[in-house]
Amino acid sequence: MDLWEAVDLALEALRTHRLRSFLTTLGVTIGVAAVIALVTIGQSARSSVVGELAGLGPDLLWVLPGKAKEGQQAPTEEGRLTLTYEDAQAIQEGAAIREAAPILQTTAEASGGGRTTTTTVIGTTPNLLRIRNLQVAHGRFLSPSDLARRRRVVVLGDALARELYRTPGAAVGRHLVLMGRAFQVVGVLRPEGQLLGVNLDDRAYIPFPTAQQVFRVEHASWLFVQARDTASIARARREVERILLRRHRVEDFTVLTQSQLLSSLDAILRILTLALGAIAGISLLVGGIGIMNIMLVSVTERTREIGIRKAVGARFADILLQFLVEAMAISLLGGLAGTALGIGISWGVTDRLLGSPPTATTLIPIVGLATSFSVLVGLVFGVYPAWRAARLDPIEALRYE
Repeated sequence: MDLWEAVDLALEALRTHRLRSFLTTLGVTIGVAAVIALVTIGQSARSSVVGELAGLGPDLLWVLPGKAKEGQQAPTEEGRLTLTYEDAQAIQEGAAIREAAPILQTTAEASGGGRTTTTTVIGTTPNLLRIRNLQVAHGRFLSPSDLARRRRVVVLGDALARELYRTPGAAVGRHLVLMGRAFQVVGVLRPEGQLLGVNLDDRAYIPFPTAQQVFRVEHASWLFVQARDTASIARARREVERILLRRHRVEDFTVLTQSQLLSSLDAILRILTLALGAIAGISLLVGGIGIMNIMLVSVTERTREIGIRKAVGARFADILLQFLVEAMAISLLGGLAGTALGIGISWGVTDRLLGSPPTATTLIPIVGLATSFSVLVGLVFGVYPAWRAARLDPIEALRYE
């Protein structure tokens, strides 16, 4: 028996038991679709998140409260907040430092224009405008005199201004109520978009000393530090560590470069993607068990057929090839259907959540791997039923009722 004859017999067997073949194929389809969809979504999310974070600038340093444990780059728990406004001012005196800005971040209810919403409030300094390369669309940003006099002024993100005042330009000069205190809107920023799934335009920026007073918090959530250039990153980091260690007397902080943060985040997202793929792979193995089960049933049902074929000269290899090809046909058909379904799901989810469909560079290797694995599942789980059929004694098979 040649290969094409075995394929023809396999397809004929599948057509004879259409419903059974469909249900068995469905198990493989779901498994392959799950692998492609979950791994593609995870990989696309990883690329998107890392790309967004890299867009903040290669010369950026993050100073976080808490000391990272040995073998870790970032602190797993912040613990007690220890960073201050004065720390940021001292750091700015470093020779390799261009700017430094403290960040005091919290969530509060904001009311304005007859509407109320919950937003992110950030206490900071004018330096943040240059560090983050923020662009003012209307009015102005925070000024040094706002900090010195602890003025209750606020700069709104584009989305927050639209939600409360409908037109961003109309927000300037109006009043916004935060924590029961009235703030004057002095500016509205240009849209920034999202970062790590967070809407950067749904924010309110107020002077750092004012935030300390209103929210009764003395310490910063973290510090942003900008090196003079990318070549000064290592030197800037050493200066930050030296200055803070001199001020705090204890290393209760962690300084991360942009590359370190990206590396940590990329490693976490890579592990998450692999975990999703492994979970989806289990469903594909379940589909393989279904193939083995249905092929054993098929061998039992066709015992007399096998006996007749052996009686007229079919060899062990012929019977083995016939049933092995049948198992692989089920797996391959399920794999093709699962590939189409998986591509559709991953395309729709990534386009909706991330704003862009997966790239061919991301999709092609995943599709190739999942389809190959589905065929391998058919081969592995089809071997035992095929071997069992091939070793049947022709005389005993002909007697089978």
